[in-house]
Amino acid sequence: MKTLHATIKRTLEAGDTLTVAVLENDGVKRSQAEMSEEVHDCLEEAGLEADVRLLSGDPGSELVTVAEREAFDQVVIGGGEASPMGKIRLGPITEFVLLNSPTTVTLVR
Repeated sequence: MKTLHATIKRTLEAGDTLTVAVLENDGVKRSQAEMSEEVHDCLEEAGLEADVRLLSGDPGSELVTVAEREAFDQVVIGGGEASPMGKIRLGPITEFVLLNSPTTVTLVR
């Protein structure tokens, strides 16, 4: 949700269009339906219209495929935690998107 809030703010400032992907991911506490509802609530609260997509399958591959197929200008993804030594550790989805995206990727930590 932190990534969504940052992206909504930036979208409003830049006057860009926004597409939000809600991924099917067994590694998170909330279901895809719950996340989708939260996304819609945040967008409504911000007064922003956006295309919200529910993606299934491998999350990283799906994000890269959609970004490539639709020629998005940018992919914004959340992730990354600081290790005890202060270095960033990326999760497998974030790492895959960073390494395989055909466009600029912005990482929100």
